Amino acid sequence: MKRIRTVLICFFVLSLCYTNIHAGDSWGLAFPTEGEQPRGNATIEYLQQFDAFYVGSGDEKVIYLTFDAGYENNFTEAILDTLKAHNVPAAFFLVGTYIKKNPDIIMRMVEEGHIVANHTMSHPDMSKINDKEAYAKELSQAEELYAMVTGKEMPKFYRPPAEYIVKLI
Repeated sequence: MKRIRTVLICFFVLSLCYTNIHAGDSWGLAFPTEGEQPRGNATIEYLQQFDAFYVGSGDEKVIYLTFDAGYENNFTEAILDTLKAHNVPAAFFLVGTYIKKNPDIIMRMVEEGHIVANHTMSHPDMSKINDKEAYAKELSQAEELYAMVTGKEMPKFYRPPAEYIVKLI
């Protein structure tokens, strides 16, 4: 049985996360056929009511280049140099502690046209947090740091930190 980590495929809108935590639901993806879009356990139509999505329409082939940046291994600036050299935008999901320690890199990401989005304040397994206020605090603290560094509101994209393994169907 094959397993696939879903680390670079999902964008979640913040409102969906609040809804799911309130309902006690979990969310995941399955990759049944190679080369086809993954299937979620929530339909695309259901997610639209929250302005949320995990895949596009499928009418055009698009790759979303995303990075989780929370524990710096000194590669981020080289990645940014490469993206800039090839005029490629990306999305960086950042942990609050990373934002706090690297304001110059965060400003560079923003100035070079990348999406900088929420990966929580301290990178906990969000599926283990059952208190709505604690859950929201992980998100809002990262947003506040981003606003302090950039003077802008953080885009409402969110990637939960954890390694989710989904079975192939």
